[in-house]
Amino acid sequence: MNKAIVASIATLVSLSSLGGCHGEPEHVDAIGKLVRAGAPFTLNDVYPGVVAKGYFFCQYSDPSEAAPYGFSKAQFYTADNDVHMWETATAVGVTFNDGSAPIIEWFPASEVDACDDTNNRGKTIEPDQVITITQVNKDLGPQGTRMVPTLRLT
Repeated sequence: MNKAIVASIATLVSLSSLGGCHGEPEHVDAIGKLVRAGAPFTLNDVYPGVVAKGYFFCQYSDPSEAAPYGFSKAQFYTADNDVHMWETATAVGVTFNDGSAPIIEWFPASEVDACDDTNNRGKTIEPDQVITITQVNKDLGPQGTRMVPTLRLT
């Protein structure tokens, strides 16, 4: 997929990806749509020209670890609002240089893995750092094993 198509998809999804739900983190799907497309991308492809930094958040993430970057507790799954997502979900958080509020895009374990062996909790992603997608066979417990798109930095 060429960079112009990635940029077009990213622009459309970034404009339509905001929403919220009762006591859970706001749902964002801009990165997820690009992951499902399968092509390498950067955070600047998703949010052109406004990304300050990106961060990986892994299972059992503690909101206090992300507070110094500007993220709020309300953006995280916890044992109180969704214990299953807190135990299994991974995410990419993005801070912006234009004053916009930071966002976190969470991924169910069966859909995307943002925290393989190379991506640790809180690891920084530079705006133009290429993120590739590798299909990895994951053990999903009662759901069995299946190939899951896994994010990797290059």
